[in-house]
Amino acid sequence: MKNLYDSFLQFITNTTWGQFIARAPGDPQSAVTVKSIFQQDMYAYAGYYLLALTILALAYYYFILNRKGGSGYGFKLKYWIITMIVSALSLAALTTWTTNSLVNRFLDLHTFKLCLGLGVINGIYLIVAFTLLSIVLKRFSSANRTPF
Repeated sequence: MKNLYDSFLQFITNTTWGQFIARAPGDPQSAVTVKSIFQQDMYAYAGYYLLALTILALAYYYFILNRKGGSGYGFKLKYWIITMIVSALSLAALTTWTTNSLVNRFLDLHTFKLCLGLGVINGIYLIVAFTLLSIVLKRFSSANRTPF
């Protein structure tokens, strides 16, 4: 999972870690520390956040909003999309905020692009996971035709 985050982050920010370290003003040790924070801490946090919010969003949509015996007004595709997008945006904001709070002492390195990139990546991963897991979970819910 770490490689998926690392490769995609470097692609989205259009910079490699080597370039980030080389462009660091003054002592490059602080840039190496930022790289270490991302690779050792933030990718793990991002994965945990992704797992937790995906499970919560799926449970909300399939087992709370569309519970068996309930009104089932959320069977429509638009509620499925709204649940997915709100969850993805929440995850992107949470990941960006957490990452930024961990590396905010390195303001001279302009790390916000990396923080936002990781948040966007996590939002994209949630959309993919939500879609794929919906195909499996819809069989166990009264919303068995949503999303497809």
